[in-house]
Amino acid sequence: MKSYPSAKRSHFLAIAFCLLCSTQAWALRVVSLAPHTTEMAWAAGLGPSLIAASDYSDYPDAAQKLERVASGNDIKFERILLLKPDLVLASRETNPQRELEKLQKYGIPVEFIDSHRLEEIPQDIERLARFSANPETGARNARDFRQKLAALSREYAREDKIPAALLFGLSPLMTANGESIQNDVLRVCGVKNIFADSRVAWPVVSREQIISRQPRLLITGTHQEGDEQEMYFWQQKTGYPVINLNPDWFNRSGPRILLAAQDLCQKIKNGRF
Repeated sequence: MKSYPSAKRSHFLAIAFCLLCSTQAWALRVVSLAPHTTEMAWAAGLGPSLIAASDYSDYPDAAQKLERVASGNDIKFERILLLKPDLVLASRETNPQRELEKLQKYGIPVEFIDSHRLEEIPQDIERLARFSANPETGARNARDFRQKLAALSREYAREDKIPAALLFGLSPLMTANGESIQNDVLRVCGVKNIFADSRVAWPVVSREQIISRQPRLLITGTHQEGDEQEMYFWQQKTGYPVINLNPDWFNRSGPRILLAAQDLCQKIKNGRF
């Protein structure tokens, strides 16, 4: 009987120690260096821990109030060090790798998020949720993403893929190959990217190259100055149908890319291509 209090105390200490270990994994100060990593942070339950983000991190609305420490291929290295983050969220494709390696040498953990397939997004959400004090948020959002993706894949699966040109820039004309996550969006909607076989990830192409591959429609995710003239050519001179997708949904490899997939699938269904 005398050993009971001691055993009870040991049990209590063991629980306290486990709790302490788990809280040490939480990232209380997080810096995001790309718009899509900012959105992924919120999806994983890390939104309240964000202290700084990149330019164009505009979703959700709360992200617009964060300090800006990155722009394109440039980051404010010294400022990030002064912020003393527990975690930095970055992209291998857009952020300067040498600067990120320097951050790691200073002992700052860096998590890279570069999804190339739609099914990788919920996996990345769950990976980031490990750093959140509310991991159930990430688990719920990952589960919801998977369910919606599965439903889309079932509804719009088709054997006769619709050939389409995928355009991200119109001056010059820029497309993407089969390794992009946008190509995966097309696949879910029963569309074949006519430049999927390109050896270049983001090739610049000509009007003649596009026409020679005989697409049945064009899919764009761009709204830039000068786009109207190029769109006039494709719509009025060639007669190709053009589907415009919200660039913030379609161009970012974050949770909202599923909205672009839903929009594209529905427009293709309504257009009876």
